[in-house]
Amino acid sequence: MGRIRAGLVTMMTKVGFKLLSIVVKFAKIGKVGLAIGTMITYSYLFTWQFALVLMISLFVHRMGIYL
Repeated sequence: MGRIRAGLVTMMTKVGFKLLSIVVKFAKIGKVGLAIGTMITYSYLFTWQFALVLMISLFVHRMGIYL
């Protein structure tokens, strides 16, 4: 019974780390997708130059928070 339990724990650990890495990758892709959607929306509502400046300023602001 102990070997079976140890095998299940090992298997769940490996699967858990693999699922976690997949979720992290999708979260990163989701953020990029949201940024692209925001850029398209502001380009449609205003001009693409305004959208570009806004996105750059948001990026600089967010990077300042992390530092």
